[in-house]
Amino acid sequence: MKPSPLELERHFFRRIHVDAQKAPVPEHENIFDCSIEYGKDLNNPRRFRLLLRLRLKGDSDERPAYLAEFEILGFFRVEDAWPEEKCEDLVAVNGPSLLFGAIREMLLNLTGRMEHGPVNLRTVSFSATPDPAAQKAAAKRLRKTARSPARKD
Repeated sequence: MKPSPLELERHFFRRIHVDAQKAPVPEHENIFDCSIEYGKDLNNPRRFRLLLRLRLKGDSDERPAYLAEFEILGFFRVEDAWPEEKCEDLVAVNGPSLLFGAIREMLLNLTGRMEHGPVNLRTVSFSATPDPAAQKAAAKRLRKTARSPARKD
C-alpha cells in the first residue's frame, strides 16, 4: 500500500438536514441527486476545492424512511511528484469519492439515532461522468474565480 498523491487538507459540512418521514414504506429506497462544483487555486495549480451537494429523495409515489440534504466542502492538494496534466483528473474522481464517503458516514451516524434506524448509502463511482465536456466547461468557469484559503502549516 502506498499513500495517495491526493491529500484532503480539510473538509467541513455546510449543510446537514435529515427528516424522518411519517409512515414510510420500508422497501422504498432513496433516490439521490448529486452535484459537484470544482475550483482550482489561481496561484497554485495543485490545490483545488470541491463542493459536493447530495439530496436524498423519493419518487412521487414512494415514501422512503428519510429525506435529506448535505453540502460538504473539501480542500485538496496534489503532491508535486504527480504529473501536472493529470491533476484535474485525479481530483475529479477521487475528491468527490472522499467527500461522498464523509456524507455516507455522517448519514449513517445520524440515522442510527433516529426513528427508522440507520441508512447506509450505496457506494458510488465518480470515474464515469455522463457528459465529460459539460463537466470540464463548468470546471473551467469555476477555475477563474476560485481561490483556496491560505494554508496553515
